[in-house]
Amino acid sequence: MFVRNLSSGSLYRVFALLLCFFCVVSLSACHSGSDVDSVTGTPESTPPPMPTVTPTGVAQMPQLLPRVGEGIELLERYRAEIIPDAVSIYPLEGRLDRPLSIEVMVLSGDIDPVLEIYTMEGHQLVIANSSGVGEPEKLSVIEFPADGYYELGISSEGGSGEVGISVYGLEGQSSEGGGSFYSFPGEMTGKMADVGTVHMFRIPAQRGERFDAWAQAVGDELDLFFDLYDPDGHLVAARDDNVGLDPYLWNFMADRSGIYSLALKNYGTTIGDYVLRVDQSSGGELVSFDEPISFELQASPRRSAWFAFDCRASEPISIEARPQNPELDFEIALYDQNGNRLLNVNNSSPGQPEILTFVQLPYDGRYQVEFFPLETEGLVEFTITHALADVGEIGAPVEMGGVPLPCHMDGPGTLLSYTFEAEAGDTLNIGVRFSAGVPIDLNFDLYDPDGYLLASSRGVEGAGALVQDYSLPVAGSYVMVFWNQGQQAGDFEVDLSCSVESSPGFLSSVGSHW
Repeated sequence: MFVRNLSSGSLYRVFALLLCFFCVVSLSACHSGSDVDSVTGTPESTPPPMPTVTPTGVAQMPQLLPRVGEGIELLERYRAEIIPDAVSIYPLEGRLDRPLSIEVMVLSGDIDPVLEIYTMEGHQLVIANSSGVGEPEKLSVIEFPADGYYELGISSEGGSGEVGISVYGLEGQSSEGGGSFYSFPGEMTGKMADVGTVHMFRIPAQRGERFDAWAQAVGDELDLFFDLYDPDGHLVAARDDNVGLDPYLWNFMADRSGIYSLALKNYGTTIGDYVLRVDQSSGGELVSFDEPISFELQASPRRSAWFAFDCRASEPISIEARPQNPELDFEIALYDQNGNRLLNVNNSSPGQPEILTFVQLPYDGRYQVEFFPLETEGLVEFTITHALADVGEIGAPVEMGGVPLPCHMDGPGTLLSYTFEAEAGDTLNIGVRFSAGVPIDLNFDLYDPDGYLLASSRGVEGAGALVQDYSLPVAGSYVMVFWNQGQQAGDFEVDLSCSVESSPGFLSSVGSHW
């Protein structure tokens, strides 16, 4: 167990949880003794903080709630000292097939307990803070988005003292919510019967496809919100109070195929029945080049509008969208057929047109463009046209090594795509240098031969390595994409090299993380 100072944010979440897990197990009086099979995620090499509070034995700890019985197993129990302005962090094993229940009892002091569970990425899965000073706090039913290790945080709204923590496994217990959607449209009902509840729903999706999900409370006693996790357990969307107190997610674009997990939660002490619905998204009307299209953007509740078009790789296009309402402001985002967001622009003030000056698409196929209202609603007219350029000079397949590749950002909303061939195990290096003048606020993406995003960097300013000594996983055609932020334009050069020398393989970035 470690103590994290609240003012330091999430700096201490990146320590080695496996080491913590075995430390806690050795001090736990009632741990079940189950083996550790795997750990999801790889913590950074930041040294962990030194332990300042040590869990003690529980021979004198009073029984909490008498819950142990058929299908309910006491997994571990321990004590902890709670000090002001700090969070005591414990490793917590989460399994898809075993919900947990966690209870904390105040043993001494004037503690107002707060319970939190965080994912390995530092996202708060759930929080319980409904009791008062000296009263027990609990997380009633917690289901997890993926197998792996999580962080259990215990703190106090004020005061210090000692608490007892009990972790129960609810394996085999029937849940009052959660389940799997096998087809669209689908609907499931459930009940939030107690505070601190997380019901998990599984949603199958194919990359490049969009779906909607919305939860509605039955009656006025329940306030719902949810998070959405991808097949690897990474948070990809969160919704709360889109329509009244109900969460709605429209037009979620999957960038990988698999089972997504929707974690539905109740806010505070609210309880009650609910309905969760999932369906394929509407829209995506196929439009033609040089044909003006008019449509209405909806702002209350706020929903985006989608359109599709077909295009060939390296064929440059331009998109101009003009608001018909002087107060209307919106963002444009462009997606490929694999669900990757290639770029997004919001460069103009309300009432002014948004322009994608020069966009060179990386693949043959169907693309989707999204218009998202920022404040008000209104009418928009847009047109997709072919951009004038010498395609042979920009975006053609490139050779690795030798002369640096000259690149030019022509204006706001410019995207340049370059392809190169490589073999599995080749060592890749990509660097960038800016020409004289104002550096471009550059964004960079690298896609593998199957169209999956391999590496990404945002806000590159100045010269540096984008990819360094990275061992490529498979043979085939890779795509690197450059696009500019804001109104910036200008020239830059790209160094691309690849060798067959062995390398451990790692990615580096300039101005951001991968």
